[in-house]
Amino acid sequence: MAAPMQFIFPSCKLCYEPSGDRRKRKNQSITRQRFLQKHQKCLVTGEHGSGKTALLFQCAISLAQEGHHVTLVTPTKFQSLPPAVEGATTQDPLLMKRINIMYFQDRPALIRYLSHLHTKAPLPHAIIVDDIDYYASHPQAADLPSSVSVLCSYLVDAVTFVSNKRAQSEDTDADDCFLLASIGCSAQGEFQVPHVYRNFLTSELHITSVDRQENIYQLTSQSNGMPRNDCIITYKLGQAIKVLDILTGEEAFSQLTCNTQEGDGHG
Repeated sequence: MAAPMQFIFPSCKLCYEPSGDRRKRKNQSITRQRFLQKHQKCLVTGEHGSGKTALLFQCAISLAQEGHHVTLVTPTKFQSLPPAVEGATTQDPLLMKRINIMYFQDRPALIRYLSHLHTKAPLPHAIIVDDIDYYASHPQAADLPSSVSVLCSYLVDAVTFVSNKRAQSEDTDADDCFLLASIGCSAQGEFQVPHVYRNFLTSELHITSVDRQENIYQLTSQSNGMPRNDCIITYKLGQAIKVLDILTGEEAFSQLTCNTQEGDGHG
């Protein structure tokens, strides 16, 4: 589950201890292949101002650096490029040519684009959607679960089409297409119709603020809204995103257990 973090924080050498028999636990470098195979559809959740847009943009930059084409969908035009992760590749013009930034104002416009994705060239290796909840509610729908379900279905169908198209190619090293989307949530990690989103976006990264620490956040992997013991990255938002700490394996599990117990105590 920690794999997407390697692309969001490319300057970090992320390793983790997989769960299971201790004899089988050993550090494993997280690779693009593991990411594409295990985390083809990932949701990033976090409060407003926690750096979701910047983290998604960094993921796009990391993939573009490897020669991949990325479609980045956002409802708001960038006045300036989001801050980069400290130590990561700079956002140079040649790299940006591989990132197709699409500004769609509502759900029908995004769905129209996805419906005609098969006519686009080159096909993207990744579709990244910032503020997917914005598109779910614009225009406002009488039945939000149905609106989210339809939107997510189009997104999943798009990445499935691209993946199948590559599988039929003569390129044996062709990668699948994957989907990464962000959604805003409360300080308690709550957002509307989570079960619908998680039905389609089967892996999740959650951002939480660190108590009494301004602009400091933690990124953790989750399953069905519950923390896993893979990896915790603590970072600080500023002109650049600075990594403060990385916990993996059993260290991460101990930290998550401690945080859970503290939260129960305050409840």
